[in-house]
Amino acid sequence: VRVGEPTDAEFDEDEVRFALTSEAGLNDGLAFPFVLAALALSATTATGWSAAWIGHWAWYDVLTRIAIGTGIGAILGRLLGWLFFRARSKALRLSEHSEGFVALAATFASYGLTELVHGYGFLAVFATAVSIRTAERAHGYHRVMHSFMDQIERLLTAIILFLVGGFVAQGGLTALTWQGAVLALLLLL
Repeated sequence: VRVGEPTDAEFDEDEVRFALTSEAGLNDGLAFPFVLAALALSATTATGWSAAWIGHWAWYDVLTRIAIGTGIGAILGRLLGWLFFRARSKALRLSEHSEGFVALAATFASYGLTELVHGYGFLAVFATAVSIRTAERAHGYHRVMHSFMDQIERLLTAIILFLVGGFVAQGGLTALTWQGAVLALLLLL
C-alpha cells in the first residue's frame, strides 16, 4: 500500500493507507526474531538440533532486542519531534529549514544507534517515524520529508535494477535450470 503525500484534510483517505503501511512496517520489524530462529535452525541441521537455545532466544532475541528497538526508536522519535517542531531556537527547529535530508539522517541515526546496543534497528526506525509523526500530525514538514524519501526510494530502485541488470548481463543466471526458473516463478507469483 503506497501512502500519498500528507494533506491538510481532516478525513484523509491516506490515514487508512498510513495505518496499513504502519501495520506492515510493524509486522516486518517484529518478524526479525523469527527469521533469526529459522536461520539458526537451518544452521543446526548438520550438527544436530537441540532445544537448549529456545530460552535464550525467547528472552534475548524476542523480548530484549524488541524492547531495545522500540524504546530507542520512541525516545529518539520524541527527541527529534521536539527538535523538528518545538525547539525554542529557530536554528534548532529543523522543520523551519525544510530539509529532506533530515529524514534520511533520522533513519540512519535510529538504525545505527539501536544496532550498536544490539536492538532491532528496523523496528527502531519504525518507532522513530511514528513518534515524529505523532509529535505534530498536520505540519507541512511531513510533506517535505515524504517527498524526499519518495525520491530516495525511486533512486534506490533504479540502482537495484541497474545492479540486477549487470548481474544478468555478466552471466549471473547461467546456472539456472528450467526447474529453478519454475520454482522462482512459483515463489514470486
